[in-house]
Amino acid sequence: MAAGYIWTYDIDTGTGMSSLGITRVVDVQGNMVGVAADGSEPHTYELRAEGIYQPASQTWLLRDPIEVGQTWPATHRRTARIESITETVDVTDGHYENCVLVLEEGGDSGQHVRTTYCMGIGPVIVESRQELITSMTGGLTVIGRLRAHQQGPDADF
Repeated sequence: MAAGYIWTYDIDTGTGMSSLGITRVVDVQGNMVGVAADGSEPHTYELRAEGIYQPASQTWLLRDPIEVGQTWPATHRRTARIESITETVDVTDGHYENCVLVLEEGGDSGQHVRTTYCMGIGPVIVESRQELITSMTGGLTVIGRLRAHQQGPDADF
């Protein structure tokens, strides 16, 4: 993550109409990086030797060692676990191999998040499934697939 990074996603909300999501690096101060999605307030990440830390929640987005079975505390009291380090994905942005699949589960929200990170790119597929705690059965799944990305002049992902 560096100044000038932009990711655009085709977002399938399960309604039959996809939307466009835009996420960009909006601020870089040393190893602190502000990232905002679609004009929202920036979320701050700290780039550390052992991974990408989220100071506000005192949790990790991605953490070394990158190996299957590795776990760490994620946001909203979920636990993140590396499911695969050999994922192959095809999205509008291209074909990627040897990507890392991280699954976040647990916590009180009933939300499950599957994120596929590809080296040099970042999150390529993000799937969020929310279990509904109502009289309705099933849940709601939203999937974002990378449409395009732009790396900044200080690319060091």
